[in-house]
Amino acid sequence: MHLRSFFSNRLFIKMLMYFSTLLIPVLLIGILFYNYSVSEAKKDFSQNITKNLEFSMELIDHSVQMAVDASLNLMMEDAFFEPVMSSPEMSTEQKRHFESMIQAIVKSQNISNYFIDNLFVFRDSEWVFRSAGPETFDRFFRELYWFEKYPVPFWKTYLTRPSAVQYLSPTLIKTSSGSTKTVIPTVAVEHSPKGNIAVVACLSTSAIHETIRSNMIYPETEFILLDTADNIITSSRDDLWNSDAVERLKSLSAAGPSELIPLEWQGENYLVSALSSERLEWTYYTITPSYYFRAEANNVLSVTFWTSIAIILLGIGLALIFSVRLYSPINNIREILMQNGGSEGTGGPAPKHQNEFELIQSALHELLSEKTAYSDKVHELSSEYLDNAFIQLLRGHSLDPIKKFRTLIRDDLRFTTETFLCFSVVFDFNERFFTKIESQERHHVLESIKIIILDALAAQNRVYLLELEPGHFVGIANLDTHQDQVTLMKSLEQLLLSFSYELKHYRIYIGVGRIHGGLNKLWLSYSEAQYALEAATGSAQNQVADASTLEIKPHHIYTFKDEEKIMNCLQARDEAGLESILDGLVRQTETIGSTGFSRQALFHDLHRTAARYAAAHGLDFYTALDQQVWSWTTQTHGAEVEPGINPDKAVLLQMFKSLMALAEPPSDRSAQMIQNVVTFIDDHFHEDIHPELIASQAGISVKYLSKLFKSQTNQNLTDYISQKRIFKAKALLNTTTLSIDDIYPMVGLQSRVTFYRLFKKHVGTNPGSYRKGTDQDLDQGQEADADENE
Repeated sequence: MHLRSFFSNRLFIKMLMYFSTLLIPVLLIGILFYNYSVSEAKKDFSQNITKNLEFSMELIDHSVQMAVDASLNLMMEDAFFEPVMSSPEMSTEQKRHFESMIQAIVKSQNISNYFIDNLFVFRDSEWVFRSAGPETFDRFFRELYWFEKYPVPFWKTYLTRPSAVQYLSPTLIKTSSGSTKTVIPTVAVEHSPKGNIAVVACLSTSAIHETIRSNMIYPETEFILLDTADNIITSSRDDLWNSDAVERLKSLSAAGPSELIPLEWQGENYLVSALSSERLEWTYYTITPSYYFRAEANNVLSVTFWTSIAIILLGIGLALIFSVRLYSPINNIREILMQNGGSEGTGGPAPKHQNEFELIQSALHELLSEKTAYSDKVHELSSEYLDNAFIQLLRGHSLDPIKKFRTLIRDDLRFTTETFLCFSVVFDFNERFFTKIESQERHHVLESIKIIILDALAAQNRVYLLELEPGHFVGIANLDTHQDQVTLMKSLEQLLLSFSYELKHYRIYIGVGRIHGGLNKLWLSYSEAQYALEAATGSAQNQVADASTLEIKPHHIYTFKDEEKIMNCLQARDEAGLESILDGLVRQTETIGSTGFSRQALFHDLHRTAARYAAAHGLDFYTALDQQVWSWTTQTHGAEVEPGINPDKAVLLQMFKSLMALAEPPSDRSAQMIQNVVTFIDDHFHEDIHPELIASQAGISVKYLSKLFKSQTNQNLTDYISQKRIFKAKALLNTTTLSIDDIYPMVGLQSRVTFYRLFKKHVGTNPGSYRKGTDQDLDQGQEADADENE
C-alpha cells in the first residue's frame, strides 16, 4: 500500500495525530528545561560573581588584619619604652635598643609588605621611627611623608589620646621623591606610664585595587569600595563615581545573600553585587553588564531549541512509522468488528459510533469486562469449592474426584504433603458486643478478625481458614516436619496473646487437633480440635488447648452417606426409613460414649442437615420446629447437654417430621424468599436489623442469604439496608428541621460516625453539606418562581 493511500484514510490520519500528540510533552519539557536552565544559570552567574567578591573581601580583611596585628606586636617590644637619645653621646645599651626598634619595624613591615606602604612609630613630638631609621617629627610629616588630610598637629594629638585602634579615611600622600599615592592610615595607640606610643601602618589602596581587579571574572565589571563614612577607598574608574552614584548604590537591596540586584545606569542594564565586611565594616560593590548573563541564557535557549527540534522531527518520523505498521492490524480488527456488528444474522445494522476507535474500544471493553467477570466468577467458585470441600472433609465425607482437589490445594494453597492438622479458634462474644456494636459493623469486625488471623498465621505456615459460624474459625495446616508444628503452635500462642489485650467484648479459645496423614483423616483432627476446644472453654483463662496432651474419647461418626440417606428419605417422605437411620445414629453414639461433646456434635450435624433441607424448600427453620424441639435446640448451645434432654430418636424424628409437613414439592422459591426479605427490611429498617437477624427470620444461613440476595437483586444485602436508611435520612434532611443527632437513630443507626460514613459513601457528601445544598437549591427555585410571577 502506497503512503498516499494511507494519508487518504481517516483512521490512519487519526492514528498519526494521536502519535504526534505525544510530542506535546517534548515541547513542555523543553520549555520547562529552558526555564530551569536559565534559573540555574542565573544562580551560578550570581554565585560566581558573589564568591569572587567574597574571596577578594576575605583576602583584603585578612591582609589588613595582619597589618594591624603587626602594628600591635610592635607595642610588645620593650625597646620602644626605653629612652633613646639621637646624639653621639648614646651609650652602647641605648644603641642596642635603637637597633632593636628599627629591626622590629622592618620585621613587622615585611609580614604584610604587599599591603603596607609604610610603617612608622612615634612616642613623642621629637622623633619618628621607620624602617629607614629615625627622623625628626616635623621633617617626617612635612617633607618625607606628607598627608593631605592630616597635618602635623593632628598626629601630635595621639600622644595624649587613650589606647585604641583607628582606621582613618583614605588620604593622598606625597613622599620626599615627589610621588603621590593614596593610603589608608591605621593608628594603634598604647598607653604606658612613660607616655603613649603610636604605631601607624599605611595601607596601600593600589594593592587593594589590584586584589579586587585580579578576582573579577568579566573584564568589563566595575567595582567600588567604601569605608564606614562612605568615602571611596578605591574604584575601578574614578570618573564614574560621584556622590549621586554612591547614594544610588547604597539604596539598592538584594532579595537574598547571593542575589544580584538589577540596575539601569547610564542607559545600560547592569547586575550589582554588594557585600559588607564585618571586620572592617567596608562595603564592596561590583557592577557587571547584564549582557554577559543574556549571552549565557541565549546559549541555553539555542541548545534547548535545536535539541527539541531534533526530538520533534525524530518523533514525527517514528510516529509515521508506527502509524503505518499499526494501521493494517487495527484496520483488520475494525473491519471484523464492523462485520460482526452489522451481520445479517442479527437483523440490524452495526452500532453507530463516533469513530472507529470508539467501536474498537467498546468491543475490547466488553471483552475485558466478560474476562474480568469470568475471572471473578472462577475465583468465587474456587473459594466456594474449597470451603465446601474442606467442610465435607471435616465432617468425614469423601470427595470425588479427590485428585483434582489435591491438585487445586497444591497449586493454590501450596499444600505439598499429605500431613494435616486442624485447629479451631472461637470468639465467645458477650452481650456488650451485640449491644455496643451495630449489626453492620459486626459483619466488618468478623471479616477483619478473619483477615488478621490469616495474616498472622500465613506468614510462617501453610494454612487455609474457614468461618463455619460467626466467630468460629477452623484452620487446616499442611505440615512437613515437626518443626512446622512447633512454628504453628507458637503462631497460635502469639495470636492468642494479641487478642487477649482487649477482652471487653469477647473471650477467645483455641483448640488444636493432632497430626494425621491424608485428607480423609481431616475430620479426625478437626474432632480432636473440637474436643480440645471443649476442654478449653471450661477454663476461665484464654488458652491454646492441644489435643495431643489430652485423653481423647471416641465420638460419633456422621458421614456423607448418612446425610445422603436422610436427604433421600426426606425427599421421598419416607418416615420409616428416616426413623431407622436416626435410630442407628443414636444407638451408635450411645455405644461409643455418652459425653455431652458427642451428643452435641451429632445434634449439630443433624441440625445442619435439617437446615439445608428447610432452606431448599424456602422454610423458616425455627418456625417449622414445634416447642419441644425448639426448646431443646436453644439449650444445646452450651458446652454440656443436660441428661434430661438428650438428642434421642424421638426428638430428632420430630424435627424432621415438622419440616416434611411444611415442605412443598421442590420448586424455585428463591424469588419469593428475597421478596419477603425486602419487605421485612422496608418495614424494619428503622430498627437494629442486621444480616444475622434477617437470616434467622428467613430460616437460612447468613452466607446463603447474602449469596441468594446478591443473585436475585445484583446488590449486597448490607448495601440495600444502608441505602434504605440513607434514603429515609435524605428525606428527613430535606423536609424537616430535625438535627442530625435526631435523624440517625430514626433510621436504625446507633452511631453518628457510622451515619456519616454511610451517608458519604452513598451520597458523596456529608449530611450537613447535603442539607445546605438542598436549602440553596430551594432558595434559588423560590427566587426563580418569584421572578416568573413578576
